[in-house]
Amino acid sequence: MEETFGPSGTLGRETRGEVVLVDRLRASLDVLMRRIRGRVCGELLAPGHYPTSASHPCWMAELKASIHASQQRAMLAVNRELVLV
Repeated sequence: MEETFGPSGTLGRETRGEVVLVDRLRASLDVLMRRIRGRVCGELLAPGHYPTSASHPCWMAELKASIHASQQRAMLAVNRELVLV
């Protein structure tokens, strides 16, 4: 597959050197923010707004806790399926 560059290119990047696909990153961050209910340490964040550097450590802690809780739920679901087998 031949990639084309520019705003209307295949992946939307200007050059081969751009490794971060900003549009996809922004969409993924929006999903993550919705998953933690748009709140960072008690602050309500509007869609498309991200934590400030002051609230970043707290946001990371909340994100890690959310990931850990998801891992725990997945582990419990797998264990439940194994018990039923």
